[in-house]
Amino acid sequence: MAISNYEVKNGILAVDGTSIPVDSILAITNAAVLWVKHDVTELVVTEINNGTVVDQLLKASRSLNELPAHLDPAQSSVLVINSVTAGKHQGSIFFNQVVKPLFEELGVAYEYHATESHASVGDIARSLTSNQQSGNAKNQTVILLSGDTSIHEFVNALAEPNAPAKLYLAPIPTGSGNALLTSRGLDTPFKALASTLFAKPKPFQPFFVTFPEGSEEIVPASKVNPVDKVIPLVVDNRSNNGDGYRVFAIVVASWAIHAALVGDSDSPEYRALGNDRFKKAAEENLKQSRAYHGVLKYERQSGQEAELAGPHSYVLLTSITSLEPGFVISPHGTNNGDVFLVELAHSPGDEVMRVLMLAYDNGAHVNEPGVVYERVRELKVVIEEFEARLRRWCVDGRIIVPPEGAEVRVHRGEDNVRGWDIELVV
Repeated sequence: MAISNYEVKNGILAVDGTSIPVDSILAITNAAVLWVKHDVTELVVTEINNGTVVDQLLKASRSLNELPAHLDPAQSSVLVINSVTAGKHQGSIFFNQVVKPLFEELGVAYEYHATESHASVGDIARSLTSNQQSGNAKNQTVILLSGDTSIHEFVNALAEPNAPAKLYLAPIPTGSGNALLTSRGLDTPFKALASTLFAKPKPFQPFFVTFPEGSEEIVPASKVNPVDKVIPLVVDNRSNNGDGYRVFAIVVASWAIHAALVGDSDSPEYRALGNDRFKKAAEENLKQSRAYHGVLKYERQSGQEAELAGPHSYVLLTSITSLEPGFVISPHGTNNGDVFLVELAHSPGDEVMRVLMLAYDNGAHVNEPGVVYERVRELKVVIEEFEARLRRWCVDGRIIVPPEGAEVRVHRGEDNVRGWDIELVV
């Protein structure tokens, strides 16, 4: 029988008199098409009145016959965290106008938390242990509207549960830095939310950096504290063998120029420049053509040992592909816990800039003769610098300074994070 009121043509779904752009559809249920008006970020529910049309549409992509396990109230406790100050503060708008009405329409039960301070995300992460101890046998799903910083804070604050526990983590990019999701092609809140509904969860194995005793963290200046504060490095848990402090990395760990430009860009002077602060800080550091002295020893994926004596200009480790849209720092990145080293021996600043700009050419910098690009199982760095500024490390934007002559170690990701079996819904 011909269906007169259902047609897809030129990217438009015409159903029951309504024209819906196909790329704006979040889900199709047995009663409605749920879609978003991108211009005003608003969820629209278009009810389907024709039973035959329903049958046909439910055979299409994004048909949602039942809730996935990580959103099913019978199987998972769902927690939505909105980092309200992330990026351009769009998290609240997207939650109120899209996520909330969508979950109400689908019958997703959830608990909502809007952050109240810089400590909120960590405090919520620590509280998940008490949920397990209170007898909650369900899996835990956390939907995090934020940038990479809040994901870093959340993972690093997780406390060990009293029994093995599964955690589904579904980030939605509303921050200024969203490299974790950009590397997976989910560069908008809409794409990430659609992935939350339909993607098959994948193991999440963030790599980690172990800093030695005596390491310090730089707390950048703010309106409340006009100068940087240097405090002892404090983490929620020490490394498994008790020989240092383990910091999980969601996006990147670096030393030398990358760490220096990130650290310098967090001053009040640079922050006044907005996102241009990174470019300005990079220009200033490259002008100095500074050499960074230290020995890198690492184990290749094959098991072979290798060493780079230095001096160095650029040392970066990551498990993802892109630090920002188009900037493919690790073209062979697997997004699954494997760690890739990108190292450039000491070079003049203009040469460092030339090489790094090739990352915008689909990662062509890794083919340059002066670049070392390898997948590593473990890397050890002994920094031979007296000045603290030259010992700075960047881990997802945090600036950490190890003691002079101490060893910093970078490790491939493991199967769980402090007893949590984490799966990323992407």
